[in-house]
Parts: sequence; C-alpha cells; structure tokens
Amino acid sequence: MNRLSTILVELALEEDLNQHGDLTSRYFVEEGHRSRGRIVAREDCVISGSEVARHVCDAVGEGELKFSALIPDGSPAGKGATVALIEGPTRLVLQAERTVLNFMQRLS
Repeated sequence: MNRLSTILVELALEEDLNQHGDLTSRYFVEEGHRSRGRIVAREDCVISGSEVARHVCDAVGEGELKFSALIPDGSPAGKGATVALIEGPTRLVLQAERTVLNFMQRLS
C-alpha cells in the first residue's frame, strides 16, 4: 500500500479504537475465543477496498487475523454475496470489522 493509504488506515483505526481498543469485546468476549466473520454485500455493487481491508486486519491483528477476499476488487457482487472472510481471535475480528466495513462500503 502507498503511504497515503497507510496514513488513512492509521487515522481510521485511531478514530474507531482510540487508545482503549474495543472495550465491549475486552469485557464480554472470552480471551482465546476464535471466530470467522463474513462480509456480505447488502446490495449489488462492484467490489473495491480489499487491499485496504487486509491492511486494517494486519494493523489490528499483528499477524493473528486472516483476511480472505472471495470476490476480487473490480468484480461485480450481487446482493447477499459473501465478499470476504476475516478469521482469528474474536476480540481482534470485532476490533477490525468496523473499520474494514467502513472502507469497503465507501470504496465499493
């Protein structure tokens, strides 16, 4: 990713998580619990933002989150299509999901 994209991801994570991270997950999700989250298209669209989403997962998960784009950028996705998966520790999946969704919704 280019430098500007990296800065945008850092700013978005700072805004979404601030210095405390995801407090709800920390208090209500058992440490060590693992999950797989699906990103599903809410309407017909052309996918964009997978690389940014992967960068968000790398920044949040420090190697513990796996982002898998199921539909490549530039490809059409129908309403209800599973676009991507995020797998890893539940607390980290939940920390990354809001920022990932924000980028992918605005770019797709």
